[in-house]
Amino acid sequence: MTNPVELNIYGIKCDSCDFNDMAVQVNDYPEWVNKPCPKCNANLLTEADYKNVKLLIKLAEITNIILPKNSSDEEKVTMTVEMNGTGEMDFDIKG
Repeated sequence: MTNPVELNIYGIKCDSCDFNDMAVQVNDYPEWVNKPCPKCNANLLTEADYKNVKLLIKLAEITNIILPKNSSDEEKVTMTVEMNGTGEMDFDIKG
């Protein structure tokens, strides 16, 4: 049995250039808030986007308390969330 919501949050990327570091883990995000991009000096992780990451984590935790566990053979739906530094989130559901 698995939780109904599973998050895979990782990596950091610049919204202004092609810099990215997909080895960065979500636990390291506090160190990246307002850090300048090494290539173009843009903000890599705004306060607004970090706040949304924390919100998504809390929502997943609450959902996993409320909803029943899934069996391993149940269909899974994948959703990606893109953020651009403004606090807006773009959701794309697949499956």
